[in-house]
Amino acid sequence: MNAIPSIESILLQVHQSLELPAYTSKQKASFAQLKRPLKKHYEQLDEILDGIFRALEIHKDELACADLSNHIVNFALFQKALELKTWTFNAEANQVIWHLVSHSYIPGIARFMAFWNLDDITDKGMPGGYFWYLPTETADRARVMMPVEQVCNWLLDLLGIPLDKVRDVNLSDKNSETLIRNIYNWKNGKVPRFETIKSNFPDTANIPFKGCLYIDKSLSEEKQLSQIIEFIELKGLSPADLVHEIPIKKSAIIEKIIEGNADSESSQKFISLMCIRYAQPSFKTIRQRLHIAKAVQDGYKRLLKYLCPGVSPS
Repeated sequence: MNAIPSIESILLQVHQSLELPAYTSKQKASFAQLKRPLKKHYEQLDEILDGIFRALEIHKDELACADLSNHIVNFALFQKALELKTWTFNAEANQVIWHLVSHSYIPGIARFMAFWNLDDITDKGMPGGYFWYLPTETADRARVMMPVEQVCNWLLDLLGIPLDKVRDVNLSDKNSETLIRNIYNWKNGKVPRFETIKSNFPDTANIPFKGCLYIDKSLSEEKQLSQIIEFIELKGLSPADLVHEIPIKKSAIIEKIIEGNADSESSQKFISLMCIRYAQPSFKTIRQRLHIAKAVQDGYKRLLKYLCPGVSPS
């Protein structure tokens, strides 16, 4: 009978997708199957969680680590209860995984994400109309766009120059050709390496962001709005485009604001949302989003290969 995966085996999959230092096959098997002495088991568990927190660069944020740890514990308890109450009988292993992914894991993660976004936006600056961290169907429904490609599109939009023009920018401490090649490969489906992400976007990088919105907050609301309208025209954005960038879901409302026919509260909200969406990100933020996108993309590809062998990820 095919068993429901343990929380330990799931954490090992996350560990692998983040490209953290690998364990031996024996270490992974004994951990996933709960065959290690209790002390060693907890030591390895702490090591895996610490590695995940460090990879996502939240290890210095005690509140974030505690919150994520609490969610993992709750999920582990639910997973164990599910395991004890489920009889898989003669179901194939991939059938078990399919039902868990579709009916437990994805809805569960969506629930956690919804809770995290109740107080504030967790992914400030990303397009508001997309789940950028998931494989997403393109607008023409021709293919599936990978998470890393979506992050690269966001990054290039904020850089404000075509990819091939990056070579004309003085990066001083890095080879622009290498950066162009890496982003090109990532946009075309290659999963970036952990160390490559770190080396391309260190905190000391001096990559200019010409596509970001810089507003003088000391100016009047009218002048701030005027600056934003100039920015929108420069980027060639329409109200219909902005619906997919900021959380205002009616283009008519945005059009009314741009034309100067909206009330002050609506205009202030629009200014605030535009400043958040097109703010210059820190290099830490870029690394975090690439690491998350890379992990999901790697996990998606491996899961697809397991469940639907021969099907293209795109």
